[in-house]
This record gives sequence, structure tokens and C-alpha cells, in this order.
Amino acid sequence: MIVFDELQKLKDIYLNGGNQRPLVKELFNFFVRLTKVLHLAHVIVMTSDTFFIEQVYTDSTLKNTSRFYLVDFFDDETAREILISEGISERDALYVIDHIGGVPWMMEEIIESKDYMEVLEELYNQSISRIFEAIRGREDLKGLLKKALSGENLYYLEEGYEKVKELVDKEILFMDPIKREIRFHTKLDEMAAKEDLK
Repeated sequence: MIVFDELQKLKDIYLNGGNQRPLVKELFNFFVRLTKVLHLAHVIVMTSDTFFIEQVYTDSTLKNTSRFYLVDFFDDETAREILISEGISERDALYVIDHIGGVPWMMEEIIESKDYMEVLEELYNQSISRIFEAIRGREDLKGLLKKALSGENLYYLEEGYEKVKELVDKEILFMDPIKREIRFHTKLDEMAAKEDLK
């Protein structure tokens, strides 16, 4: 088994020659040969850039040779069980989940802290600042976030799709190529966007 993580870092690298060919496309075609033709190994590719993997899937010969698997955050019930097993009360665990959901690294900060309210406030303020900086002076991006907050699925947006990609690249929004939907990256990002757009 061969595992590649964050393969999107190679997306702007091209092979020299008469026609510059994207390295990633050639690499994926090699993976198909390695797995489906020669049967030598399984290849797992992980990336947080779902636009990248969707493009690679479309551009190379992956349609009948691979599967998407969404490795998502913990669902609310699993997150609740973890928080309670770490000594956080049921009431406090539910409060934490209402704000951050099941984001593992955020949960870890909460668990390791003596004052989870302080950590939640810090995480929230970081999200507000990050989103504010991303949309400062950008009415186009503000408009897209307003649409996302109103429940519109930006996946099917006709105009401004490149701007949606920009928000996904900044990890404010998340694109799920399996369900064909675009949503906020975390609950905290959604709450911070509401605050920034007041």
C-alpha cells in the first residue's frame, strides 16, 4: 500500500517537453497502472483540497478505478462521548459541540484546557479575524457568504464559482464532491461569518 498526503502541493508542477504535462495527472495515471493493470499495490491519496481531487478525478482515468471517501469531523454524538469520557460534563459537552462540532484539533484544545470557555472564545475570535481578513473590501466574497448563510448550495452556482473556490482554499467553506454541496468548514466558521457580516 502506498499513501500520499497533501498531494495538491504538486498541482502547479509540470513535466518538461513539447507539451507541458501536469505532473499530478501523470502521477495518477501511473497509480491506475500500478493498481488496476499491474495489481502491485493499493494507493491512497489524501487531500483537504477537494476541488483539486475533483479536477484530477475528472481529468485522468480515475472514474472507473477509484472511490472518494470523505474523512470528516466527528459527528455530534461521537464528539459528545469523547468529551464526556475526558471528564467534561454532559451539559458542557453539548455546549462545546454547539460551537465547534466534532473538529478533532479544537476538541483536543478544549480537553487539554482548564477553562474551555476561554478556549472557545479564543477559537471564535480567531475565526472572526481570519474571515474578516479574507473578505475585507471584497463585496463579491461577502455576497457569497451571505448566500451560504441563507442555506443556498453554492455548488450549483453559475457565476462566481472561482470565488467560491477562493473561500474553499481559505478553509472558510468546504466542498463535498460526493454530496455535491458546499458548506461552512466548521460550525465556528459559520458563527464567525454571521458576526463579520453584521
